[in-house]
Amino acid sequence: MLVILAACCALAAAPGRRLIEYADLPTPLQEHLRQQGVAAEGLPALVRAIEDSTSRRLREGEHDHLIYYLLQSTRFTRRPRIEPALSAREFVEGVGEVPAAVRLRVQDFLRALKRPGADERLDWFWKLLPPTERTPERLGAEYARAMRSLYRKEFAGEQRGWYRERGHSSDTQPESSCAVRMALEVVKVLEPDARLERALVVGPGLDFAPRTALDDSHPPRSYQPLALARRARLRVHSVDINDRVIDYFARLRGQPALTAGKLNIITERYEPSPAYDLVVVTNVLVYFSDTELLLALANIAAMLREGGYLVHNELRLELEAFAGALDLAPVQARTLRLAEGAKRPLFDSFVIHRKEFR
Repeated sequence: MLVILAACCALAAAPGRRLIEYADLPTPLQEHLRQQGVAAEGLPALVRAIEDSTSRRLREGEHDHLIYYLLQSTRFTRRPRIEPALSAREFVEGVGEVPAAVRLRVQDFLRALKRPGADERLDWFWKLLPPTERTPERLGAEYARAMRSLYRKEFAGEQRGWYRERGHSSDTQPESSCAVRMALEVVKVLEPDARLERALVVGPGLDFAPRTALDDSHPPRSYQPLALARRARLRVHSVDINDRVIDYFARLRGQPALTAGKLNIITERYEPSPAYDLVVVTNVLVYFSDTELLLALANIAAMLREGGYLVHNELRLELEAFAGALDLAPVQARTLRLAEGAKRPLFDSFVIHRKEFR
């Protein structure tokens, strides 16, 4: 069953949430933090710094979406679409000026912002940009920032470090669900009688304004494949740091089995533990430093029941060490070839962990 969260989602009261504490961490993870210069008394300051960084990166990510929409959308202009990566190369390797074709799209975009209500995505960008920032100069500066960042990933070979520094993205596409769908099929084979009825999705996102292949002919949607429970018994809760994502879910009406709430998985957890049967985290952990990854995994493990499964797509050696300290035993990992792609094949991966019984 491919659950399209945009089709039916309701906001419901979630368990209480609290910040992570030093005592929540097993001894090996405490030792890792001490090696990084973070003792027990220093964790609150670290948490505050992470929350400040999260807010900054979220703002940058929203402005990245703004630029990707401005370059690709056909809703506010009839001018040709501009592929963001190619535009980044033209800007960085050229004379460093905003290309003429981009300036013309900026003009059309600013005219469209004067008529809010015509398009859901345009409405959001109208809210995002205060009147003083609805200028060619301001959008030109955001374009330059976004293009320099994108150039680092696409043409300067800085992909790994880029993800840990760039703004937080809220994108999702059907293709991103393929690896998760395969992982859930593997779980069904390994445990045919598994009844994974209470699931947590971390960072569901929306296909709002992706970096490539923007299709704004339809309203934003979110996709998650969840197929291990009968629809009547399935309960899916999603958490995100983006108010736009949570507000979107809150506006929808439908099945109470699909809920959403705001939570920073690095610094927060629900308590008492919801004891989820399944936690799905895809295209999220790649944004975290090793320390942030450690804290996020500790929060996830605390909300997962014994015998429950964690599915993610972050292939990082440090993750395996942290997971082991949290009794998240590795079950299986695979890399999938999803498509040929224009330049090179498109791959994705999945990793399955199971929380051990004590």
